[in-house]
Amino acid sequence: VKGEEVVEVAGGVAIQVMPDTPEEVLSRLEANLAGLSGITPLLREGLEAAVERLLAGLGFEWTDLKALGYPLNEIPARFRCRCNREKALEALVFFTPEEREDMIVEDGGAEVVCHWCGEVYRFSPEEIRSLVAEVRCPDCGTLWLYPKADGTLFRIEGDTCRCGRKVEIPSEKRAQA
Repeated sequence: VKGEEVVEVAGGVAIQVMPDTPEEVLSRLEANLAGLSGITPLLREGLEAAVERLLAGLGFEWTDLKALGYPLNEIPARFRCRCNREKALEALVFFTPEEREDMIVEDGGAEVVCHWCGEVYRFSPEEIRSLVAEVRCPDCGTLWLYPKADGTLFRIEGDTCRCGRKVEIPSEKRAQA
């Protein structure tokens, strides 16, 4: 705070180390933090100087973003969702055939909403019925084999279902996988 009720700088520092971080790195970080006279003086130095002081001796190097085509030397944050119609259709395979048929009878199709971006995908009864070529565990219902929207087949990894049953793919389906 500078003068009366004027905030000059404000902020804090959070450093998170990853599992298996070498002891030398932890010791160096602790030494760098112990050498500070406080957070406020560090923040007065500016962001770049603060980062350099905190990570001194750890091999940190700045990337010149201007040289990479970013005129403000910063990378703008932007939102991008990777959902698409094929992935949304594949999500319907996790419903049992009976549940999918109920969607058709009760709603005339299905609607999948991406909870990340809000995109809405609607599927006709024909599209939903195209998902019937799947193999599920008769004990727990886990999907063992199903066709993906791109034409490839997903097959469960391993030979044992999560419920303990041996995975058995019928021979005509096995040839496709």
